Amino acid sequence: MKRKLPAFDVLVDMARNDPERLEALRAKLTQDIIDNAHSEQQKKRLAGLQFQVDMERERSRTPLQATIRISEMMCHSLADLHKSMVTPLADERGKKSNKDKVDADKAKMTRFGPELVVSESGAAKSDNVIAFRRPQSEDD
Repeated sequence: MKRKLPAFDVLVDMARNDPERLEALRAKLTQDIIDNAHSEQQKKRLAGLQFQVDMERERSRTPLQATIRISEMMCHSLADLHKSMVTPLADERGKKSNKDKVDADKAKMTRFGPELVVSESGAAKSDNVIAFRRPQSEDD
């Protein structure tokens, strides 16, 4: 079942004037996605993930703090996925190759910026740009 979101301006108006209605819409759309998952296992995983997101929102003192915490959850999940993809599997002889192995826990984070971004309307916005780099090894 595919639902169409209201127009952006309608959502902004709901956020300003009727946040309870916007929250009900968010909850309904989220539940529709969970209910329409392809398998029971996927439904359980999505429901569990939504529970974690809801708990982070509940624990947070402000909406901004909730956004940051949920963003951190996504970053950790992406780092775990990346780690699982770049860690080589054991070769046929049962030995692990460390040549291309990247330890995501030891990777260095470099902050660039702030970078000034000017939109077409002329409004300036400062963004911090973050890059991840591989730790130096003896072979490099």
